[in-house]
Amino acid sequence: YPFQFRLSQWDFLMNEENKQTIHTFLALQETGNHLLIFGNQNKGKTSLAVGLSNELSINHNYCLYKSALKLYACFFENENSNYSEKIWDWKTADVLIIDDITAGKPVTEELVNATRFLRFVDANKANRTILKNKNVIWVLGDSDTDKKSTDNPWIQMLQEIGIPPAKIKSIY
Repeated sequence: YPFQFRLSQWDFLMNEENKQTIHTFLALQETGNHLLIFGNQNKGKTSLAVGLSNELSINHNYCLYKSALKLYACFFENENSNYSEKIWDWKTADVLIIDDITAGKPVTEELVNATRFLRFVDANKANRTILKNKNVIWVLGDSDTDKKSTDNPWIQMLQEIGIPPAKIKSIY
């Protein structure tokens, strides 16, 4: 992780609905759940994701943190490679944390958007299935779209991959 942080150190404001969403995500036993964390700069999105991953790691989950741009390169790995030999691999992680998606201001151009991300995912046909069946924490910058609406391009992209709406949760 880029730094160590426990949820017990959290000092940002959060409403009860978002707290419940976090507790539910931490308690999940099945795979294929996706948590989208939206927020403005310096509001604790990455800290929350790192805190979640630390708590999950303590409970014996293999969590891997990647920036979206670094993950792009991983999508092109040969599916016939022997991944059992790799210790830190996005494909074998129980929980994948994808950070620095749509960074927000002062960056005005989206370097990573849902359409472009899906094109990179589709570089290898197995990637969709892997993402669909993995628990993923998506750290997204603030955008003008409704965070919980099915019109949100990230939610649409996840549904296009085949993730049922009930397995997609958003917090802001």
